[in-house]
Amino acid sequence: MTHHFIKTKWLYAALVVLLGNMWLYHTSAGQLIIPHNDAAGVVLGSLIDLALVIPLLITLHVKEKSWKLFALLMISGLVLARFVIPAQLLTPFKSITNAALVAEGVLILIELSIVAYALYYAPAIYRKLKERIVPLPFALIEATNTYMKENVLLHALLQEVLVMYYALLGWRKKAPSGYTLYKQSMYVPVMIMILHAVVLEAVAFHWLLHDWMPIVAYILLALHIYSVIFVLADMQAMRLNPTVYMNNTWYVSFGLLKRIDIHRDNMKAIHEGITVDKEDIVYFEAPTFGEEAPHFIVELHERQPVQFMMGMKKTVRYIGIQADDASLKEAMEQTIQRGNMECQKN
Repeated sequence: MTHHFIKTKWLYAALVVLLGNMWLYHTSAGQLIIPHNDAAGVVLGSLIDLALVIPLLITLHVKEKSWKLFALLMISGLVLARFVIPAQLLTPFKSITNAALVAEGVLILIELSIVAYALYYAPAIYRKLKERIVPLPFALIEATNTYMKENVLLHALLQEVLVMYYALLGWRKKAPSGYTLYKQSMYVPVMIMILHAVVLEAVAFHWLLHDWMPIVAYILLALHIYSVIFVLADMQAMRLNPTVYMNNTWYVSFGLLKRIDIHRDNMKAIHEGITVDKEDIVYFEAPTFGEEAPHFIVELHERQPVQFMMGMKKTVRYIGIQADDASLKEAMEQTIQRGNMECQKN
């Protein structure tokens, strides 16, 4: 529990800041603090909280930090200010929030244009997917990149396609053969706990906010419903996409959260018990009791990007893997040996 709190401390801090501002404007006790004659200073402080402090805290939580993400969160914070701060108090700063609303509208139009572009190529992408050999998350990206230029918004759209596919259609599909990474861990119990927590949190927040801020209450309810759908989809993606070796490439994925395809020629060595800089490694491991080192670490010849959610990437030299079956390590070692033998022949 302590480890989980440390990992999510920035999100908790952002939530405290948001709830503090909501309490200030939407409770009788909070309104007593606001000066009636000159509330501009208080409103300016809230705008700084929503447009700078909360985006900064969320950015600190995210593994792959970027200015694009921070800018998007700033715009979203200013749009959120229109719902948190009463309109009469926000009047002196109306131009700022209106500009943010316009920027948000432009982003939505860009997203809609990408959706329209993707729909145009959807039949061709679908035909290519029917011929796929590799796991679906890898095949979808590969097929789409054949017809469309790779970008973050496109990856975000493909992520949502995978979420809906696995949440709605994954239940009846039989898991293929391969090496699993979750059966001997706490992954399933943790996911069930998260589902219970999200449902209880959704009920509590909706009951708390529906009288003060009905719009925000329904937005949060929609986000909680999406969270439930995502957790269910991630569980199915984990089950249906074990680690497999195809076309001289290892396809390693962890649900919908992260994935990497490692070609045999880029695999240098397998290690156990070594210490690696955390900025140079990504772990494919499920939650366990306490802190547990990965079963083995794959060292790469050249740094390679690991694909995360929403198009985010992290380029690393090492991949930590905690598998249910110890034979995965032996299989990868044999892959490296065969690759070295072929290099010597050539």
